Amino acid sequence: MSCIQHDLALVLEIHRDLSADIGLHLPQSPIRALWLAHQHSRLKNRAHVVMHIGSPAMNDQTYRGEQILAELIGSRLCHDLVNPLGAIGNGVELAEMTGNVAGAEMALIRDAVNEAQARIRFFRIAFGAAGPHQMLSAREARVAALDLHKGTRLAVDWRVDTDLPRVQAKLAFLMILCAETALPMGGPLRIGIEGNGTWKLDADAARIQLDDALWSTLRFGMGAAGRPLKPSEVQFAALHIAAGALDRTVNYVGHDTGLSMSTS
Repeated sequence: MSCIQHDLALVLEIHRDLSADIGLHLPQSPIRALWLAHQHSRLKNRAHVVMHIGSPAMNDQTYRGEQILAELIGSRLCHDLVNPLGAIGNGVELAEMTGNVAGAEMALIRDAVNEAQARIRFFRIAFGAAGPHQMLSAREARVAALDLHKGTRLAVDWRVDTDLPRVQAKLAFLMILCAETALPMGGPLRIGIEGNGTWKLDADAARIQLDDALWSTLRFGMGAAGRPLKPSEVQFAALHIAAGALDRTVNYVGHDTGLSMSTS
């Protein structure tokens, strides 16, 4: 409002006085009076104004731009961490080959490095930037999907044997992360892509734990949960945005011993 000073009268329609609305030739006034002074005694010496801050499409575009920036940051972090972790892994292998270092301590370091590398590969696909024409090889997708949960209670069955657009693989990896939150005891999880490009995930478990408010984020966005999301829940908002960018909707059905998810 700092740029609107003594000329305020030129852009307000007061009591339909046409002389106060001259020279603008706008389809819509940039500001308008909420109340007229004579309608309330407390407003005799002041006017409340509302500014038109842009269309929903503009706001959506801005929000999408912020999401792209977040994805680029995720890609940068993963890219810069994978090389030093690889160097540590190579160092562990060389030390084991020479026989100078052995034992449970070295095995612990090796397992920790392998797990960190698996997480970075998975998170780079799930949270990193994905251009519309970028492809992910069948082998890279399979390795990344399976290695993260190797040796855990969650047994992932990756049923895709073809190269994928990276934006499609992103949906699948985020779906796996969301499903993981509903399977506290683990269990078999199957995920594949159908002929029409629809992702289908099915999981079985002795117990399914669904937070209805959190899962509604998949359909309605971050505000649907009614509370701030935890860092461990960011995949729900990321999946909602990634699916929306492809004009897709994420559907889910949970019951006592199973969970199903799909995109449409």
